[in-house]
Amino acid sequence: MTAKWLLYEVLRALLVRVAFFFVFFMLNQEMALVAGIAAAIGWMLVFTMYKFFRKT
Repeated sequence: MTAKWLLYEVLRALLVRVAFFFVFFMLNQEMALVAGIAAAIGWMLVFTMYKFFRKT
């Protein structure tokens, strides 16, 4: 498992979240806001974990 592979996985997951965000926005704008916040928190968690594992 290389860093480049991990970066691709994170980008792919982020693209999926963005796609879900647009779908939710078309269906329900309040739901889209919640999904957007959840995606942002998830992205920050993944980024923090990535930095932490690079140190160890």
